[in-house]
Parts: sequence; structure tokens; C-alpha cells
Amino acid sequence: MQKKNISSFVVALGTALEWYDFTLYILFAAELHNHFFPVQKSLIISNIETLAFGYLIILFRPIGAYFFSQFVYKYSYKFVFKYSILMICLISFIIATLPSFNQIGVISVFILITCRLLQSIVASGQYIIALNYNIEDNSHFNGFKTSLTMANSGVGILIATIVANYSNHINSTNHYKFPFLIGSVIGLIFFYLNQKFVIHLNKENLQATSRNIFFKQAVANYKKILYIIGLNIVSGFMYYYAMFAVFEKYTGISQYTSDLLKTLTVLTTVIFYPFSAYFIDKYKGLFKCAYIGIGFFILIYSVITFVSLNIYLLSLCVCLLILAHSLTNPYILVTSFTLLNNTPNALALSSIAYASGVSLSVLLIILSSVIPNILFFTLQIIIFILVLWLRRFIISAKTLKKN
Repeated sequence: MQKKNISSFVVALGTALEWYDFTLYILFAAELHNHFFPVQKSLIISNIETLAFGYLIILFRPIGAYFFSQFVYKYSYKFVFKYSILMICLISFIIATLPSFNQIGVISVFILITCRLLQSIVASGQYIIALNYNIEDNSHFNGFKTSLTMANSGVGILIATIVANYSNHINSTNHYKFPFLIGSVIGLIFFYLNQKFVIHLNKENLQATSRNIFFKQAVANYKKILYIIGLNIVSGFMYYYAMFAVFEKYTGISQYTSDLLKTLTVLTTVIFYPFSAYFIDKYKGLFKCAYIGIGFFILIYSVITFVSLNIYLLSLCVCLLILAHSLTNPYILVTSFTLLNNTPNALALSSIAYASGVSLSVLLIILSSVIPNILFFTLQIIIFILVLWLRRFIISAKTLKKN
């Protein structure tokens, strides 16, 4: 049992590396833009930049989920974790050593975009497979184990923020390369930990079939797949809105105060997710807490949308949003990766449905910047109600009792 717990924790650490890398792209967006995309760029280059760093990255999440689930079928979970981390290491190292547009021209743009797309595929695949791995042993603390994976996203963001702030004091135009280089070193450490501590799980429950049968299974289970997608649209919106969208309201204050408030907010993810999930598992309140979490989120979301708040009250509201999501998330993750159990290709179908829901939630966050607040708020409430209604409409009463 102790070996399994250590293995689950090490697998969850891989998420920290993924979010470390993802956060660096956000924090150094301006530097990457200046070094790799020319100032006087053509419309074609501009469109490629938008496409590669926006929509294609969202699109590639389900693709990564599919391919990495196939690797689990063919090899093992441990194989996926080891080599996905190695690939993230390699991508970080390439970016850290990549010459700028002024040095090698459009080749640098092509390499950067390729690295970003590969990173999206590998990271999303690794994260989703890690969630499934931590549910696979069917313990009584599945919610807690999956929430360790979520908590480590906060760890990755926190480490990236600290390293980025340090690198900003380096007197060099290439200071952005230092954090990516550090990322490749962190990845090698995680690779060693995976090699040493991650144990192989019994793959008896994993059944892979031909592509034709895969699509037939997808059609046969479309109701459950739609429900998983809907759940993760809700969950993804709750998380990304709290962690990124609200941060755009942090205006009119010093950079130091902004960074401090963001750091405190990220720390709440590290604390709330595992503790909330532990008590939810202990008292067997997965679905009840999910209802409470969604209701609490809607309440706080309403306050942020319609009430003018100062920066400190806004930060408090963000922490409460994360608490609401920590109550909802265990049910959503456990349901996403157990609802299709005993179905051939269950891992692949669950992973693709999960990734599709999260991708659609990111699109909603993008829409939130162009749709009036009242319309977007109404749209979100409708989506939340629909998903809760779909639970009883799509899934039979017998299935609900089992889940």
C-alpha cells in the first residue's frame, strides 16, 4: 500500500512539470513574441502565430489523450510517464537554446510552433493518463489521489512564477531562456523519480480493440461520453476562470502586490484540493459536495460579475472560487474515468471525452473576453443546469446507483 501511495504521488508530480512549462509560455509571451515573430510581419505569419498558440493547442488536447491511451494499451502506464516527461524535457531544452528569428529566420518560428504543439500533445496526454492511473487501483481515496494531480498544477505555476521573477533580474535580452533550461533539469529529476518509484498496474481492465470497434463503442456509449464532456466543460471553466480569467481584473496596483496576491491564490490550490478531496472521500459525499461546489461557485461568480470589488475582496473571491472547484472536482474526475469501466477502449474513450470537455471550457474562457458579462453569465448558468439535468436524462438509474 505504501508503494502505491508513493507511486501515486510521483505520478502526480508530472503535472507540476506540465504546468510549469505552460505557465512559462504565458509569463514570457512578450519575450517569445519579440524574439521569434518579426515586428513587420505579414498577415500570413500573424495568422500562423494566432493559430499555433491559440486554437490548435486547444484542438490537440484530445489528440494527445488518444495517442497516449494507445501507448498505455500497447506498453504500460510507466512507459507513458517516463517518455512523456523526457519529451517535455527535450522541448524545454530546445526552446532554451533556440536562436531567434533575426539569427536563423523563419526556421526558428517553425521550430517554436512545433515545440509548442508537441508540448500541448505530450502534456495533456501525460496529465490525463496520470488521472486515470490514480483511479485505477479502485481504492477508497480516488478523489484524494486525483486531487493530488490538481494540487500539483498549483505547484508548477508557483515554481514557474518564482523562477521567472528571478530570471527577470538577469541583465540579458535572453533571460527568458533560463527558466526553460531549469524546466529541463526539473524534468530529468522527475524522470528519475518515475523510473525508481512508479509501479506497474495490472492491465486486465484495459481492453484495446480495432479502430472500427473503437468508433462503434464511441457511438454505443455516446450518452455517457456527452455527460463526461459536459462535466468537464463545467469543471474546466471553474478552474480556468478562477486561475487565469479573473487575474485580468488585477489592475491599478503595483506589480509586487499583483504577484503576491496571485501567489497566495495559487497556494490555495495546493491546500484546498487534497484536503477537500480527503474529507469528501472519507465521508463518501462525492455527488453532494459537487452540487454544493457548483452552487457556491455560481454565487461567488455572480458577485464578481455584478459587484464592483477592490483588489483584496476580489482575491478573496478567487480563493473561494477555487474552494468551490475543489468540492466539485473529485466527483467529476472520478466519474469521468470510471463511468465507462468494463467497456472496451474505456481508457481512450474517457480520456478523449475528458480532454474535449476541458478544451471546450478554454474556448468559453476566450469567449468571455468578447461577450457582454450578462450574456456570458446567463450562458454559464444554462450550461451548469443542463449538465446537472443530463445526469438523470442520459444515464440510467441503475448506472447512477453504481456511480
